[in-house]
Amino acid sequence: MAEDVFKKAAEKLASPSEGERKAAILTLLKLKDRRAIDLLVKLCEMDRSVEVRYNARKTYYLLRDIHPNNLSEPFLELPDGISFDDLEKLLLDENPRIRGEAIQLAGKMDPQSTAPPLRLALAAEKIPQLQGKILLGLGRAGLKYDIPTIAEFLANSEPRVQSNAIEALAMIGGSDALECIVPYLRDSDSEVRNSATKALPPLDGGEMLNLLRGMAMSPDLAYRDAAIFSLQRFKAPLAAR
Repeated sequence: MAEDVFKKAAEKLASPSEGERKAAILTLLKLKDRRAIDLLVKLCEMDRSVEVRYNARKTYYLLRDIHPNNLSEPFLELPDGISFDDLEKLLLDENPRIRGEAIQLAGKMDPQSTAPPLRLALAAEKIPQLQGKILLGLGRAGLKYDIPTIAEFLANSEPRVQSNAIEALAMIGGSDALECIVPYLRDSDSEVRNSATKALPPLDGGEMLNLLRGMAMSPDLAYRDAAIFSLQRFKAPLAAR
């Protein structure tokens, strides 16, 4: 009985009806038959429907979690390249496993092109580990536009997320990003402090030194305190001039 159901579902993957192809994918997921995994690869890449491609890729990931890969007869791998419509749907999927796969895929694509769907994903994401990965993706894009959004996560309750935000800001660079990082040189959490220390360039009379000198005159006590601490800590000769 199950074999007949599998064969019919496999045949319907080639149906001209989008609805039948989607129903066939759902049937294959319910059957949990490892043979379905390789059937889905071409569908993920070639189907003309965004919904079908999305469901096929999602089912592929879920079935791969159920069935271990056979080294003597490995599964076909999905192509890294997908459309941005597909990526956005995966980034917003209800299953965190799928969202994690989508974040990894985004890392293999052009960073600046993936920034818009990553922004949407960051606004919706609630899991700290995934938030951190999205922040790093935005950091790789290197767009100053994202500095305020990333900086909001410096106040996150999770030190790992704070550290990811620091790293992302350091990737973008520039005075606006570096200014956000400096106060965390004195953070109560050692992981956050270490991340801030690694992120900031050495003082050499350049942009970083000028930034700290300006922050040392700030009316904001936290900024001023962090800047003076940084100037003393790095013992830059130029700082005393």
